Amino acid sequence: MAKRAAINAISDDVWADLYARLINSNEENEISLNLINNRVSKFISLFANKHGFNASFFIAPILTTINFLLSRVGSKVTIRDGFEMNLNTYWLFVGQPTTGKSSAIKHGITEPIPDPVKSSLISTTTGSGLTKLLSKKQQAYIVNSEISDYFMRFAKNDENSNGEIENLCKLYSGESITTNYATEDQRSIKTDIPFCILGSTQLKNASMMLATIDRSDGFWDRFLFSVPPPFRPCPDDQLKANQTFNQEFPYTMKDIYEKLDSLLDEENPPMFYLAHNAAEYVKKMNTDVILGANRKMRTAIPEKFKIY
Repeated sequence: MAKRAAINAISDDVWADLYARLINSNEENEISLNLINNRVSKFISLFANKHGFNASFFIAPILTTINFLLSRVGSKVTIRDGFEMNLNTYWLFVGQPTTGKSSAIKHGITEPIPDPVKSSLISTTTGSGLTKLLSKKQQAYIVNSEISDYFMRFAKNDENSNGEIENLCKLYSGESITTNYATEDQRSIKTDIPFCILGSTQLKNASMMLATIDRSDGFWDRFLFSVPPPFRPCPDDQLKANQTFNQEFPYTMKDIYEKLDSLLDEENPPMFYLAHNAAEYVKKMNTDVILGANRKMRTAIPEKFKIY
């Protein structure tokens, strides 16, 4: 409660200053469209601009949705020899009011996602409701443009030992879950089910979530956090982008997702591997984390760390 009171006491000017610092420091480090095929990059930029939001806001919805579609057929990524990970993705991006968060999610996920997958989309649910849904469908994709309310309710329930946060940790890692009810049948969730979370929120709400759900159990370690550049196109820019898009691209996001989904095959799922430089970077990162953790434990200072 003390942390939440301290956050509520912070003035709007301070939040505005912090947001400016974050977007300025992150602009060069944000996932760049330059890393994507030029044709795809142009599609994303024009599509985002014609709908009135920054293309950087589109990266999280698109990549998380593609990972969910891949997870549905059992695709995995090899991090190093003998160690595979599923493609379940938890991503939370931050933007202030009127920056286009909801529009990016609407045009990147909820409208274009293929019809067979739509039934797996949920925006909010209780912990027991999520367990029942997953035990029945064995897949789910949580999508919420203001996800702080959802997580804060989970945190409140978890104080009563309902275990929702613990289950979200297990779902990310692909662990099986069995839940017993006093008045209902046992509910079981299989290993490695497709499960992704894509959410957005405001900076203050993100801070409140981090302060409230502070359990030292690695929950937030499972999330990708981003503060993408929010700068929106003006009406003339939107009109120009719309005209150019219609001239150059005779297809929509829905067409792309449906084509991808039709190409995926459970009998022969795509498998992914880190490039040599990426694998070496992950190896160095893990080495540094492990050595630092070992050093702190020798000096009796507890340390959280995760080995990839």
